[in-house]
Amino acid sequence: MQFQVNAAGKRIFPSEFKQKILEELRAGATASQLGRQYGIATQNVIQWKKLEQSAVLGKSHEPKAEETVPLAEYKKALEEIKNLRRSLVSATLDRDILKEAHDIAVKKKWISPAK
Repeated sequence: MQFQVNAAGKRIFPSEFKQKILEELRAGATASQLGRQYGIATQNVIQWKKLEQSAVLGKSHEPKAEETVPLAEYKKALEEIKNLRRSLVSATLDRDILKEAHDIAVKKKWISPAK
């Protein structure tokens, strides 16, 4: 059987072919038997079975409404992340300075060591 080949040199199997393989798989054939019989990788058969179980086979995966975010909201979130990272750097620097000051004060016996 002839299959189309994409730019990367990989074969593209039509949905009808995949359905035929899956029908034979349900009829009792093993993935390795079907792979040898049709000259396809066993892993392809296994992957098609998993895709069928998740009801994706033969359909293009379009993002659901809850998977998409408006661009303005996305940019706002990126800006918030940038601000939070700046705050984290500042807080880390403050902590390091205070820790160093504490260590100096303990060393000079200005304060007792923390327990």
